[in-house]
Amino acid sequence: MMRRLALLAIGIVALLFGGYWLMHRPPAITETATSVTAAGVTLTSQTLALPDEKIAFASGTEGELLTVNCTACHSPEMILNQPRLAADKWQATIDKMRKAYHATIDPANDAKLVAALTTLPAQRAPAK
Repeated sequence: MMRRLALLAIGIVALLFGGYWLMHRPPAITETATSVTAAGVTLTSQTLALPDEKIAFASGTEGELLTVNCTACHSPEMILNQPRLAADKWQATIDKMRKAYHATIDPANDAKLVAALTTLPAQRAPAK
């Protein structure tokens, strides 16, 4: 008897939830839609044209490592124009990116990443 009541209660809740969902489900969005209106608010698609990258990392392991770990947030131009930093300062920067900004930098790559950053052209230039 208790089991039947429990199943009945679950069925009623499912029906109520299903009916609520059908009445309040979000509008279908198609890839060709330029605007969507719901609840009195209209959202219109906009086109965003990003500038072409003018600078890229050199091909090879170091360039790929920097691309994978850094360019999700930073442009190559920005990375290549950083002031000279010692290896310990680059390590502190990597740690900050990981802790403060939740960058998905694998700690196993830290030494390789620091080596790649310290060998960038601006890092090898004589101090001013």
